[in-house]
Amino acid sequence: MEALEKLKFILREEEMPMFSDEQLEKYLNSSDSFELALYELLMLKSENTGLQISGLTIQDTSSYFRRLAQTYRPYNSGVLGG
Repeated sequence: MEALEKLKFILREEEMPMFSDEQLEKYLNSSDSFELALYELLMLKSENTGLQISGLTIQDTSSYFRRLAQTYRPYNSGVLGG
């Protein structure tokens, strides 16, 4: 799977689009690694997305994307240096 397609899949861009292909390419090219680009994009996507208008409520997806971002957080090895 190509890096751009993999980014779009993990970010669920088909179901919840937020970034253009150009923006995704920019993050891929400017980051040190695929994981770092993905982490930054997931953190951006984790903005509060809930909405409530006169009885109609749309669920907030920010916590989902924050949890997913923790998977790709840089230096998340779980090993403490000493």
